[in-house]
Amino acid sequence: MQNSAFAATPPAYFHAFNVGYKDEYDSQNYDFIELAFNAEPPPLDRLKISYYNSAGNHAGDYTFPARAILAKDRLVLGFSKSPQFENFADSGLTYYFSDSGLASTAGKLELYYDDQKLDETCWGKIECTNQAPKFSTKAEDNYSALREGTAFTSAKYYPDLDLDAISQPPPPPIVCDALRFTELLSYYDMLATEQFIELQNFSDHEISLDSCALQFKKNLAPLSGSLAPKAYVAVQNLDFALTKNPSSAAEIQLLDNGRPIALFQYPHGQRKATSYALFDDDNWSLTYAPTPGSENIYQEFQSCPDGKIVNIETGNCIKITEDNSETTCPEGKYLNLLTGRCKKIEEGTATECQAGYYRNPETGRCKKITTEKTTECADGYERNLDTNRCRKIRTSTEMDFAPTEVDPLITTYDDPKVFVGTGVLIVLSILSVIYTLLQFRREIAQIFHRIIYRIKIKTQKHGP
Repeated sequence: MQNSAFAATPPAYFHAFNVGYKDEYDSQNYDFIELAFNAEPPPLDRLKISYYNSAGNHAGDYTFPARAILAKDRLVLGFSKSPQFENFADSGLTYYFSDSGLASTAGKLELYYDDQKLDETCWGKIECTNQAPKFSTKAEDNYSALREGTAFTSAKYYPDLDLDAISQPPPPPIVCDALRFTELLSYYDMLATEQFIELQNFSDHEISLDSCALQFKKNLAPLSGSLAPKAYVAVQNLDFALTKNPSSAAEIQLLDNGRPIALFQYPHGQRKATSYALFDDDNWSLTYAPTPGSENIYQEFQSCPDGKIVNIETGNCIKITEDNSETTCPEGKYLNLLTGRCKKIEEGTATECQAGYYRNPETGRCKKITTEKTTECADGYERNLDTNRCRKIRTSTEMDFAPTEVDPLITTYDDPKVFVGTGVLIVLSILSVIYTLLQFRREIAQIFHRIIYRIKIKTQKHGP
């Protein structure tokens, strides 16, 4: 029975069909269904044929290939196991409701346009509006059901088979492939509505976004409108939430008419209030200056409120003090940009020491250069050429007594003169050692400090 919407001129209807006949080679010759169309046939992919078997049960549906169009005014569909349709396997023009094709004893066919029934026909014990004659499966007695007007009659009718009856036009051009991902903010600061995905039209022509969509997991975000060449679009206020900082790379797909055409991944390591943005065509970096819908801007550190500056070591904002405010450091020190404080120049730095100092190669530190003093030493003192310091002039080495020859064989320590002379030498030696220690006490102390320091280092390395 025809639907009232198409009572006058249905866009399609059953023109002929056959349940097939047997011969010495095959049991299902010419098992087919033929459709006819009016002047303006509908899109074929909106048509459907439903089949009911001899028991009256729904046994399956046939639908046309997606976006198929009609090339002629008739269209023949064949049972996939009929020998006449063996070349139709890849055409989309074959049906398979059961292993034996259309039932010979009874059955029914219905034709639909979307959900509206256009036509129906039946045979055998099943009754319907357009009843067809009984079928015979013997080759010599086999006839097709052929429509004449509104009724079906029996006729020796086997239509010409034509693989060119329908064709599928080339798929529409992929418009969305002119888009590329340029920025994403997933780790929002306060609200999930801060999240966005940015795309750019990098082509030289305006494109329509109506066929484009983004997919995250099973969630879709359709796009719409148009986008000028080189312009940006930010997809915001998503109906779903992006993973803020995924443990592994999260994937977002770009679709065109439902077909995936591009895949974008953003990695673990996202930071709060930063976007993951594209720079220089292939360099992705985090930036503290998100720019949804416009050209990306790189900002390495967050913007601090008045009265605070960024601690570059931690990335946190710290209060401005005299120590970390902008300043000029004295000679021998440099400004540590991490803390804003002056720091001693470490060993190996190329900075020169200030005037009057030299770099000690052992410590890497600047040391004061000792210069000759122009002032004369006081009476009874002389200048030590090694230290450039005044020291007391030693007593004259001349004795106030004449030297006496002593026979070494008979001289003994009991001799008063030998005892006194030896004592004087011992006292002078002790005084000389004490004087030397006093004169070089700093250098000696440094030597001891180095020895102790090396012992500590060795102890730390090898354990107690």
